[in-house]
Amino acid sequence: MSREDFSYSEESLEKNLDVFISYRRSNGSQLASLLKVHLELRDYTVFLDVVGLEAGKFDNNLLQSIRSSKNFILVCTAGAMDRCEGDIDQKDWIHKEIACALNSQCNIIPVFDNFVMP
Repeated sequence: MSREDFSYSEESLEKNLDVFISYRRSNGSQLASLLKVHLELRDYTVFLDVVGLEAGKFDNNLLQSIRSSKNFILVCTAGAMDRCEGDIDQKDWIHKEIACALNSQCNIIPVFDNFVMP
């Protein structure tokens, strides 16, 4: 995946979501769901991939949701970034999501839960 995959229309894209939540499915789904509930109770619009995607092109829909978000919450649980290290081709989904958020100028907000940097 190249840099161009993330940057085709960020300037013209309306940021209509308040928050996109990124997490490692193996151990971050409960915290991600809890964050979503608490943010929605405070009237934030939140995208969490378990409930936010329609059937179809998963990859493009997910990245489009990041591009249209003002804030990107990165749930950092134990081992969540291990697959990102040395992932030059961005095959890991969390790595892809972080790169897209950076290129889309989202505010990145890490939430730590037993996280150790690899």
